[in-house]
This record gives sequence, C-alpha cells and structure tokens, in this order.
Amino acid sequence: MTDLRVPTLRGGDAQRERPLSVTVLTIGAVTTDRLMQVDRLAMPDEEVRVTAVESYDGGSAANVAVGVSRLGVRAAYLGCVGNDSEGDHHRRILESEGVDITRIRTSRTGARTSTVMGFVEPGGARQLYFHGGASDELSPEDLTADTFDGIDRVHLCTLGPEFAERLIDLGRSSGRKMLISFDPGCLGIAGERLHRVRAIAPAVDMLFVNALEFGLLYPHVAPADVGRLSSSELPARMAIKLGQRGAYLYNRDQGVTYHPAFAVAAVDSTGAGDAFAAGCLAGAAQAYGEARLGPFANAVAALVTQQFGCRTGLPTMTRVTSFLQTQSEPTTSGASGRSAQP
Repeated sequence: MTDLRVPTLRGGDAQRERPLSVTVLTIGAVTTDRLMQVDRLAMPDEEVRVTAVESYDGGSAANVAVGVSRLGVRAAYLGCVGNDSEGDHHRRILESEGVDITRIRTSRTGARTSTVMGFVEPGGARQLYFHGGASDELSPEDLTADTFDGIDRVHLCTLGPEFAERLIDLGRSSGRKMLISFDPGCLGIAGERLHRVRAIAPAVDMLFVNALEFGLLYPHVAPADVGRLSSSELPARMAIKLGQRGAYLYNRDQGVTYHPAFAVAAVDSTGAGDAFAAGCLAGAAQAYGEARLGPFANAVAALVTQQFGCRTGLPTMTRVTSFLQTQSEPTTSGASGRSAQP
C-alpha cells in the first residue's frame, strides 16, 4: 500500500496534520444539526419513538472545510451565520479546526443560524430537513475578486448554478483560472437550475453528484457509461456517489473508473458525502490520480459513518493511512471511453 502520510504537527494538535501549501475555500452553509435516533423512519401519519437526541455541528461547506483541514490541506470557509450564540459557536469551532474564518458574513436581517433536523435509524439511513435561515442570505454578489486572494481551489456546496457562474465570470474578467469544484445537491439542480448546471459543467474542474442527480443531468446514459459522453458535455473530473456501493470517478484524460465502498459498521451516514468530497479535494491537492483517489475518498467516507454527526469521525491523514493498511487492495475497474461496471 502506498504511504499517504504527511508530517504531523509536533507537540500540539492531534486533530490536524501539517498543512500543505494548497488552500481550499468552501462556500455554503454551516448548520446546527439536531439528530434524533429512531428505531426506524416513520411513514406518513405514523408515530415512531425517538430513542436519543443529540446536537452536532454541520453544514456541507463547513464539514468539507474541517475535513480537508484535518487531512492536511489549508482550508477557508465563506458563509453567513446569524448574530446569535450559535453563529459565535460555529466561528469558534471552525477556527479551532484550523479553518480561516475571515470571510464569514453575519446576517443583515436578523435571521438565525441555519438548522438541520435529522432522523437516523440503525444502520445509518436518515431523513434530513433543512431550515436555511442566515445561510439563505449568501448571494453571488458576496463573491468578489479579493475573496479569492491566496485561494487555489473553490468548492461550492449545495448552492445554485448562479454561484458557479459568478466564479467563472470572475475568473475570466481577472484573467485568472480558478479551480472550481461544485456539489450542487438536489436543490442546486432543481427546476430551471438543471439546464444551467449542465451548461456550466464543462467549465468546472470537479463535479460531485449522487446517482439521482447524475440521472437528472444526463438522463440518457448510466453512471458506468459516463465516459461515452462527449468530453465537451462534461467537467474535467466528476465523482458519482453511490452510497454503500462506492463511487464512479470520471477524468477527462483517464476515463471512468469504479471504486467499491469499504464495508464498515456504519451508524450514521449523514456526513458521508461531505467526507467523500473532503477526501477527493485533499487527494486532488496532492495530485492523486483516480486509481488512488477513489479508495482514499471512500476511506474518509467510511470512517466518518462509524460515529454520529457529520464531523465527529472526520479523520486525519494518518488515520486514513492506518485504515487503508488494514483493508485488502480495492478492485478498481474501468478504462477510458468504456463502461466501468461494479
């Protein structure tokens, strides 16, 4: 197994590795997640007993920022919080994780910091309900050229295409090529946004979608056959998340490969997608090819599902390396221009 480790901080923080020179800026929500453990998810009009209630720090963009920071990549976060105790709490927590918080905005309208209500059953399946609050005040106009001083890659989380369009325009007007990764989520491609995401995809460096979102964007091809589409329709790289089945990775130069998930005793899958994205971004910062990137990102996702909360189990690089050394060598399939079947 290839050694993936980077030097650790000496005599200090056990949560993070020594940062690389690359800096990733994540843009999107930070939330307070209230997760309720249930025996099973309720059907409509049905009552199910809640066995435990816990609060965790969350929000996709904030989770990814913490994830890449723990993996040894410099991280910064841009989002909007309320002028309330929860907003102050999130600033303190992100800063303690080594994340640059200087770009955080405070609500101009008095909106409260965003909240997620989640219901999780044994095995990790869940339902989530999101109240945007202050996060909904973030707009493309909040993105200006000086926002990206010292930034190497921008990662957009659960935002609409107007944010990616803004980044592309800023890059063109400044003559600076921005590496943009984009995880729009179901809401980010809803309605008329779908066609806009499809139109800007070729200008994006890395696009993250799940199988449902992929099917909406590219309805006439299966994820395994994404390499058969014209490269002019696709981003430079794409990650198609399949949950417990792993992921497909597409690379404009290398084609499509399938990477199976690792079998672990999962208790909460809430943060798995964000952890996978953090793994992809950290691996990309170290120039990993797809054959190495897939198992690495899957390992980060597997580790986070073994604890409750989106961030509790986010690992350091050393922890990922240790985990990978205990696993059998993953079987990766696929080649340029051909299907990659699980």
